[in-house]
Amino acid sequence: MLRKVVQSVLTNARVQSLVETSSVGEATAAQFIAGSHVNDAVDAVRALKDAGLLATVERLLEPAADETDARSNALSYIDCIRSLAGAGLGHDLDITIQLSTIGLALPNGEVIATENLSKICQDAQDAQMSVTIGMEQLSDVPTTLRVAHTLSERFTNIGITLQSSLLRSEQDAAVFAASGARVRLCKGAFTKDPDHAYVDQPEIDKAFVREMRTLLRSPAYVMIATHDPRLLQIGQALALRSGRTKDSFEFQMYLGVRKDEQQRLVGLNHRVRIHVPFGEQWYPVVADRLVRQPKSIGTAFGSLIRRKS
Repeated sequence: MLRKVVQSVLTNARVQSLVETSSVGEATAAQFIAGSHVNDAVDAVRALKDAGLLATVERLLEPAADETDARSNALSYIDCIRSLAGAGLGHDLDITIQLSTIGLALPNGEVIATENLSKICQDAQDAQMSVTIGMEQLSDVPTTLRVAHTLSERFTNIGITLQSSLLRSEQDAAVFAASGARVRLCKGAFTKDPDHAYVDQPEIDKAFVREMRTLLRSPAYVMIATHDPRLLQIGQALALRSGRTKDSFEFQMYLGVRKDEQQRLVGLNHRVRIHVPFGEQWYPVVADRLVRQPKSIGTAFGSLIRRKS
């Protein structure tokens, strides 16, 4: 119930404007966003590395409006890769990319996104980085998976995101598991359509466990993306039962969320990778984080309301 209330508030245009233009909003964003510029991402990745943590960096961009925009966004990702590599942070770093930003939604978008992503993957491979494709709208899932399959034949550093909330993901997990791919598994929640997705949280969690089991029993490199303590424990147990070495899978969490759990897992010699977003388009990310942990925003938004009243 609290999540629904917070989500309703955060999607209000006036609230968004207040958050984006206030010092309290900026302070709240600083918990979850590295900053606006690539140098901020460099600093965040370096700090995580010093703490024994890995990173996946995401350049926050709007979906491409045309082919020129898609190429420009692809170059922005490449500039990010080169800046991070130039700072000596390339080895074992990951880059998260949303295909909408490099043209997937455009006419002939699959071809455009594949061409742009291949250039990004080549630069990342040269820098010893991996690239993970995010999963966006339900209608984009088949195309996104085809792009991943196509480029996996050329690049070993490419990975795909699967969402356990989708009914089709169990079959997709089996396919990618058999190919030994890099797979990020998260819960996801972009549709409530019972024809395509589980709508009850217990069913989403059960599917998550089934897909973890499938992936961990395969030659795939598995990225377990969750903050759910019960699923984290199950993931550790499944990896142990499957005979997994700790360099063959990892846990992924958001910047600024569950820092205690991040360090606990590192203390157990697990690979833990933190999602590090940066850029001007930060509000949707911050709103998502606050919806997922609404109890953390009471102080910040109480202060915001007092300042504006």
